[in-house]
Amino acid sequence: MPYGMLFAAIWVLLLIQNYTQMKRILTLLIALIMAQAVMAQQDKPAYTILQTLMQQYDVPFTQENIDEAEWGDDDSEGLYCHFGAEPVNYLLHCFPHKNGGYMAILLAEDLSTFEFSNYAFYYKDGEMTNPTDVLPYPTMEDYYSNADQFPKPAYFALSTVVEYPIYNYDRAKKQLQVTFMLLLSENDFVKKYMKARKAMTGPQITYTWDGEQFVRTPDNKPFDEDLSIFGVEGYVAKNPENIAVEAIKAYFATDPFQLGLSQKEYLDKFDGRIMKISPNDATAGLTFTNENGMISSYHVEFACYEHKKGGYIAVCYQDKDNKLAMYSFKDGNLTLLTNAFPPLDKDNIEKQTPTEITLAVGFYIYPFTADGFQGKKKNIEYDQETFKMIDHGDTITEYKWDGEKFIKK
Repeated sequence: MPYGMLFAAIWVLLLIQNYTQMKRILTLLIALIMAQAVMAQQDKPAYTILQTLMQQYDVPFTQENIDEAEWGDDDSEGLYCHFGAEPVNYLLHCFPHKNGGYMAILLAEDLSTFEFSNYAFYYKDGEMTNPTDVLPYPTMEDYYSNADQFPKPAYFALSTVVEYPIYNYDRAKKQLQVTFMLLLSENDFVKKYMKARKAMTGPQITYTWDGEQFVRTPDNKPFDEDLSIFGVEGYVAKNPENIAVEAIKAYFATDPFQLGLSQKEYLDKFDGRIMKISPNDATAGLTFTNENGMISSYHVEFACYEHKKGGYIAVCYQDKDNKLAMYSFKDGNLTLLTNAFPPLDKDNIEKQTPTEITLAVGFYIYPFTADGFQGKKKNIEYDQETFKMIDHGDTITEYKWDGEKFIKK
């Protein structure tokens, strides 16, 4: 309902002295707003699909549940909605199909039992089918590149929970995320694994929709799990889950913040504060008070890019100080490089030494991706007439990794 109509109606109500008449008009106004809301929903593909589901299948939700659904504010195409039918929460995601119509994924979470259910439907021209080969069902080998080296009891224990995938769709990244639950298992191996991961779930596999099926994202590959978790002595993972986390661990061995701490002491202080952003990107941040009562804050981000001659080039970015350094990371060894920086414009550099760049004020790096990063320069102008700062947005420059060096796009 246009805001002008709403304000006009309220103004009329304020002029009416008769309470009964005012009540009738208010009731009609509310009915009109609700009717317009329902009509707006009916134009959405997700709403049409839910209606068809109710007509063709015996579903555990009602028309009232659908009419009270929440629609994403950023979803102009009407491909997503969230609704509840206690104690179950439902998420519906619709994906345009290259043959016309939509593939719809309905994710259900029972809050009373902590159980998850997942359904796929293909909708086209008012007809709906229930394909069984749409959602990916990863195996141990899909998660772990060294699955065949797991001790048999550990392999069997994890494979029993891997059989029950949990799905989540990240609309911002346009990725289907698949993992499995560790928390509910009573198996000792699974409990030990959960404690080592410091997470209630296993690793995550990401997929994108290609118009016909979900395809694993190129930067998400099976990895070597650290089998020392299960008592395999001396095991060193050649292909760890997150190479950037391993680079941060090696970085801590150099006492980077000059705290006089060993690598183990760094890891103890940063325990639980090393965050995996993507398979090649991780951050570590900590604020603490030292023995003199001084509050100190430390934050670093590492992004690693595979070098075609072996190993990785690691970009170390300290956003707090806006500094950049480059490392070589191979076989667990981190080596500081000289004069190996990306080709940044000179006006985006405040200070440069052979091993470190301090970025200019207003220029920052975000985000790191699987094949490079973005440099962003703020464009802010001071208006002398209004005495206000005007933000003209960021100038964005892409830097891509070609296997040997970064190239400015």
